[in-house]
Amino acid sequence: MDVDMDFTATPVHSVANADNPTHLQELQSTATQLTRELAAASAKLPSLHGEARQVAVQEIQDLALTIKASNDLLASFALQVSDKEPLVVAPGAALIASTAPISPGNLPYFQWEGAIFDTRVPWSVDVDACLTNFEDVMNFYSINFDKEFRRLVPPMLSPTQRTWYQSFLTSHELPTWLDFKSSFKARYGISVLDDRQKCAASFMNISFGPNESLASFVDRFNDLRRRAFDQLPQL
Repeated sequence: MDVDMDFTATPVHSVANADNPTHLQELQSTATQLTRELAAASAKLPSLHGEARQVAVQEIQDLALTIKASNDLLASFALQVSDKEPLVVAPGAALIASTAPISPGNLPYFQWEGAIFDTRVPWSVDVDACLTNFEDVMNFYSINFDKEFRRLVPPMLSPTQRTWYQSFLTSHELPTWLDFKSSFKARYGISVLDDRQKCAASFMNISFGPNESLASFVDRFNDLRRRAFDQLPQL
């Protein structure tokens, strides 16, 4: 992940001085650069998994804390120089948090393997992963799901999904995020019968993977057998 941060460097509050224009400019420049790095790091988050994702989340949180410290310091400087020359803040280094609705630029499209409508952007493995990625971004920005999903979901849908979504809204007076999530999975998620057929094919052709342990193979064997033959289709 291309986020180069040196968090052992001297804290911003120890090098910046409200009476020194150079220090203020450097602080503004730093806040702007950190904001750009945060946006770039957040855009990569949906495509990461496992340990790489955990590392990325920690780096994003560190960036967010550093940006907040920079903006808080700029805000305090603004009060100190309010009777002097107005402080001009570079774009992206807002002194006061905006009250405008948050619209994350890294929300994932509702597309997954077998249902891709825009190859220019990343897609998920399946419907569940797609919804999880969407929730991850919403949670990162502390966005209220029930209040905001009706504003943020539509631009991420395909034309066909958008038609279904309009029908969903018509049949739900005040839908919650869980209502949408459940209905979306019911409409686009893989059925039990489809899953059985897929697992049966994999089960009949199962073999040891490269460097796979015996325990891992046995677990995979039992999981495929259960999903292919033990579960019953829901009619």
